Amino acid sequence: MPARRVQLTGKQSVSEGWWTMGIRQAFYSLIAGIAALGLAPGARAGDLYLTGNLAISTGTGDSGGSSGLPDPFFQNTGSDSDSAPAYGGALGIGFKLNEAIPKTWDVPIPAWTVRFEFEGMTGRTYDLRTDPDNSFFTEVSAWTFMPNLWLDIPLSPVIGWAFGRIPILDPLSLYTGAGLGLSTVDLDTTDNVSHGGKEQFLFGWQAGIGLAYELAERVTLMAGYRYIDLGKPDVTLKVGQPPDTEPFGNYSLALAAHEFNFGVRVNFYEIPYPEKWALRRDLR
Repeated sequence: MPARRVQLTGKQSVSEGWWTMGIRQAFYSLIAGIAALGLAPGARAGDLYLTGNLAISTGTGDSGGSSGLPDPFFQNTGSDSDSAPAYGGALGIGFKLNEAIPKTWDVPIPAWTVRFEFEGMTGRTYDLRTDPDNSFFTEVSAWTFMPNLWLDIPLSPVIGWAFGRIPILDPLSLYTGAGLGLSTVDLDTTDNVSHGGKEQFLFGWQAGIGLAYELAERVTLMAGYRYIDLGKPDVTLKVGQPPDTEPFGNYSLALAAHEFNFGVRVNFYEIPYPEKWALRRDLR
């Protein structure tokens, strides 16, 4: 009997030893996990941002088509331009180019910033008079919705190479990019004989370049130039009053805009860097 007691006690002691070791191992693993997470706050993969834009937009229109009865014979060709304010905003994500691949690859890539955004702009209202011989008076209102891709290139290395380091210009960068998407044009035109009007959804695109200045860690000021192709709306001209109207030809307008844009970009959320992509030194 005593020997049996000793044997049972031994088994119980061994079982308790393994149980205690398991708890300790789990506790140590939890502490290690918390410590690893503690390394991550200094590292981020990118930022979500909002941008507010205000622009001086100069719209240009080159008209085409023909009008007349019984067969169109007047050519509606001509061109004109008008200026108007444009305004809007964008929601996007920005990340460093060298963060686009896992850090474990250890490939040297410039720390330029790539930004992808969805942008909406409106307020482009132009009054145009085309075709001096057979003048058409045209009212145009246009807005756009475009996904854009921008690249921000820091200028401090270039400035430092050319003039030496100028601390106040360290946050300055050059941005360039392009976008394509939807252009909506509401066009009404008349030559005091015929008239036509229609709202159309068209393909549009833009390209631009400018300067950005990081005023604070989350706030950046921007100023630049953009060229926007708003598409080519086309309307049927009619004479008479509804319902007694007759076709009188057509009028088209190749519409574009030159814009000087001013904006403020605010980063509102930091995207955590995937720890499995990073080397330990990058998380410190």
